Amino acid sequence: IADRTLIQAMTKQALDEGFSILDSEVYMQRIQAAQQRLSSLLDNAERTNLLHSRTLSFLRARLGQFDAGRFRIRVKIHKSPPVPRPIANLSSSWLQPFAVWICEVLEPIQATCKFVTTSSRHLQQMWDSALVYPIPEGFKIVTADIVSLYPNIEPIHMLEVIADRVRRFYAAKNALAYFIVRV
Repeated sequence: IADRTLIQAMTKQALDEGFSILDSEVYMQRIQAAQQRLSSLLDNAERTNLLHSRTLSFLRARLGQFDAGRFRIRVKIHKSPPVPRPIANLSSSWLQPFAVWICEVLEPIQATCKFVTTSSRHLQQMWDSALVYPIPEGFKIVTADIVSLYPNIEPIHMLEVIADRVRRFYAAKNALAYFIVRV
């Protein structure tokens, strides 16, 4: 369907754009340091009864493991020439429980953002419930494909914005807000 050499070149380009290559020793040092910091946060959360014991067990489940996650390329063969769709996920990573938990605690914050849509069905529900302005006569909705799946937002800025939202949303639970931001 697609030339293997082309696929390998696309994979390399996607990896070069979105990832850093680390020496295995540096990788292990960074993971161990990160796991120690997270373990310390979890120990403190346990001492202060901040999180339920099941949540703590879930978050600790993969500490001590070192899997980084998975990267794969899905080729959009319907495009000419074929283009890559890079996919990186944490499903097999030691970080996966934290990724799941962070998604869960951020979801109610996202739900308060009235212009965030999760699907075309969600957008239609927003229009039906008058949460967004009706489409004026003669206007059309247009969707556009993104150029890169890697965010163009500066990571530090993005984390600052999210941290601010977390602090405001969880203001009544200051210790939880602090824990979420630290994780």
